[in-house]
Amino acid sequence: MQDMYSEKLVKRKPSSRILAIKAAIATVTMFLAYLAFYIFSSSLELVGFMPVAVAAIIFVGWKAFTYFNVEFEYTVTNGALDVDKIVAKKSRKRLVSVPAKNIELLAPYTDEYRGRYENGTFKETIDARESETSQAWFLIGDSQKNGRVRILFEPSERMLYIFEKNIPLKMPVRPEIDEHYIL
Repeated sequence: MQDMYSEKLVKRKPSSRILAIKAAIATVTMFLAYLAFYIFSSSLELVGFMPVAVAAIIFVGWKAFTYFNVEFEYTVTNGALDVDKIVAKKSRKRLVSVPAKNIELLAPYTDEYRGRYENGTFKETIDARESETSQAWFLIGDSQKNGRVRILFEPSERMLYIFEKNIPLKMPVRPEIDEHYIL
């Protein structure tokens, strides 16, 4: 039998809190760059350091600004789920890896199944959705590294198809998927 594989990249939409932090970073960066320009241009001995100081302030501000650009990558291989977090399109960190045999439940995050998501003890909760209003599914399972976890994510149709073929008894809802479109 062939391995079944799918991956999806989801860019996190910034919340209003993150947008406020980014605006504050931009404002402070512009203020400090102006202040450095003003201080270094007032003295002839220091004027040569002005471009370096302004460039350093803008660079640090840009790094802080892009730190809040977050993406999640889901990878499903034969029913096993891996979730990676990508920050500023540069650093990647594996958040969780749940083998198919350790998945307890995979269901849509709706009122009907939300009770199962909210009840129980979990070592970690991972919210890897695009936004809080997006249509999501949740997975409860045991990860070797993280212990018992719950994950909120947005699987593609192909991922749901792979889960259905590999862990059908752990999915109380089976979405209607056109296999000819997916394969």
